[in-house]
Amino acid sequence: YWRVDAAVGIADRDNVSIYAIDPTAMIGEPALSPKETKQRDLRRLFLKQLTEWGFGFAVVDSAGYEPALDRMFREHTAYYTLGYRTPVRDPKQSSKPPLVEVRVKRQGLLVRARTTRVDRTTPPGRPRGRQPKEPPSKALRDVQLSALPQTDLRLRVAAAVFRGPGKNEGIAAITAAVGTPTDEVAADGDTINVAYTAVQPYARPGEGNREPPTDYQVVSQPDGQPIEIHSQLVLRPGYQRVDIGAERVQQGRMGSIRVPLEVPDFEKDRFAMSGVVVNAADPPGRPMPATLAGILPFPPTARRMFAASERLRMFMQVYVNGRPPLHPVQMTARIMDDGGAFVFETKHTLALEQFDRRGIANYTLEPPIGALSPGPYLLSIDAARDANTLHRDVRFEIR
Repeated sequence: YWRVDAAVGIADRDNVSIYAIDPTAMIGEPALSPKETKQRDLRRLFLKQLTEWGFGFAVVDSAGYEPALDRMFREHTAYYTLGYRTPVRDPKQSSKPPLVEVRVKRQGLLVRARTTRVDRTTPPGRPRGRQPKEPPSKALRDVQLSALPQTDLRLRVAAAVFRGPGKNEGIAAITAAVGTPTDEVAADGDTINVAYTAVQPYARPGEGNREPPTDYQVVSQPDGQPIEIHSQLVLRPGYQRVDIGAERVQQGRMGSIRVPLEVPDFEKDRFAMSGVVVNAADPPGRPMPATLAGILPFPPTARRMFAASERLRMFMQVYVNGRPPLHPVQMTARIMDDGGAFVFETKHTLALEQFDRRGIANYTLEPPIGALSPGPYLLSIDAARDANTLHRDVRFEIR
């Protein structure tokens, strides 16, 4: 029950609907005994209940299969986003989520409505945290903190959380690629501003970030060169929402994106894993970003399309609490093509001596992509310790 409740909560938090299809309804069922019929009905009842909680629905009969698929796509084709600002007269009420009920007059209309709270990160007249020397413009801040994404300027973002040097903190290594491959070279020498803010909208009072971690960078784009901007944010354990806004000054174009991150509780979790950073074919003279030096062994990239001739590298960390004594961790990496076939698999054991005194071990992988055919692939990395297994995925494409 608690795992289902947590899954539904995560889906609701990230605005994801849950649908279910009983595959046994798609084929002719054999004759079932009364006991088997009861078990099937219980499983279908669970699917209906789960999807009702997850703002979706369940398909448990073959007659409704195709209409259900059409309905799924139709439900995500058009929607309304309504917003309002709540007056907060009592500071103690600011931590409570708003209660919103949506009603319509039209008979027979089903309403699926979610409530998402967007906190003001800096109350008026009360600047908090480290303020940059040149704060972002009001227009950039408005785009960054808007409830809706701005798409005039395309952003590609890759983020991974690693354990920080503090007692119980995470460091988010963030790489933002500004623009698309076709317009990255459209304005030579343009100035690019990028603003980052991390908030914990669902943290209990006293458990979240003491102040919103922020960063602001001003970069001049080299003539004719694509641009990737690197940053780091120091975060407390728990769910984080990183709001990112970017602008090209000369072009007058802006874009925004929100990245959800989950920061492990490194003091309490006996077994945890960082995200995965990707690096490909670094030129010999490319420097390591100063903001990520000491965290990563090589400069990360946000792109996920590579040539088969490139050298592809992945880096991540595994964290094991030393009480009780450390146990080896079995690492398994697989690459699956778009047809579901595994085209690569490798296994590696992180021995006890590879963990430092804080229980941290590095894991680096160089998957052989030279023999892969053009197309999309999925790299899956599993870390197994005792009966626990952690999982990470990286999607990439060979051109």
